[in-house]
Amino acid sequence: MLTSAFRLTNKILGQVGLGIQRVGPDFTARLADGPYITEMCRRIAARFEDWKGSQTLFESLAEFDTAAAVEQFYNAYLNSPFRTRQGGSRFNNMVLLFLMARSIEPTAIIDSGSFQGASAWALAQGAPKATTISFDIDMSRVLFAHPGVQFVEADWTTYDWATVDMSNALAYFDDHIDQVRRTLESSKAGVNVILFDDDLSLTAFPEMAHGGMAIPKIEFVFDAFLAGQGAISWLEGGRERRWEVDQDYLQAAREVIDSKDRLPDTSAITGIHQLPYSVVKLKKL
Repeated sequence: MLTSAFRLTNKILGQVGLGIQRVGPDFTARLADGPYITEMCRRIAARFEDWKGSQTLFESLAEFDTAAAVEQFYNAYLNSPFRTRQGGSRFNNMVLLFLMARSIEPTAIIDSGSFQGASAWALAQGAPKATTISFDIDMSRVLFAHPGVQFVEADWTTYDWATVDMSNALAYFDDHIDQVRRTLESSKAGVNVILFDDDLSLTAFPEMAHGGMAIPKIEFVFDAFLAGQGAISWLEGGRERRWEVDQDYLQAAREVIDSKDRLPDTSAITGIHQLPYSVVKLKKL
């Protein structure tokens, strides 16, 4: 009966160019045989290990059984409340948060944009010894507050970091705020490494511009096409929007960034399509 109602609704909506789709959580349809799950996790691990071997941001990263760690995280994820398609993090990038935290072994983790608590959960599992603090201006949406994480309902820049060991601090930003601003704030606070979600290119950013609040992206900082350009215009929510290119602002970011890379894409392995996070290493000022 539900299937018939679904088809009838889509038939009616189709007359005006609309439709609805059934969207389930990640891995609603998934492998059931143990050896194949292990192989999927091994392939994710191999992709991450290849990236670790070729990256030039870090002189050294912690060594561990990556395949076993991925499988451990996969099983934990299946039993977590974060398998949702209503915004928030998804498996591909969550496992990378976990692996990066485990590889970097940070003394402190700044998670800006708690939302449902997924990123804080993944990061804290990867670095249980770190001081992990998650920030959001609205904590009412948190599905699970990891006991090893301090949740603060405020912008991360309002926190007193004098009491926190920032000698090897990692920041993760998924808060729909201008990424150059977050980079300059992180440099001032003594953060070493930043992971950015939604770091889209100059030609792909409009869907995640959030009315202009979320630009410029880090990709803009190193895009040679922007040199000499006066403004960027785009359509969003039926409105034309515009951002005046601020060359001095972009240069300020370049002056504090040591190097930049992007984490590996595992979409073809899991069938979950996500843009991998950008990794930014900051200069010691």
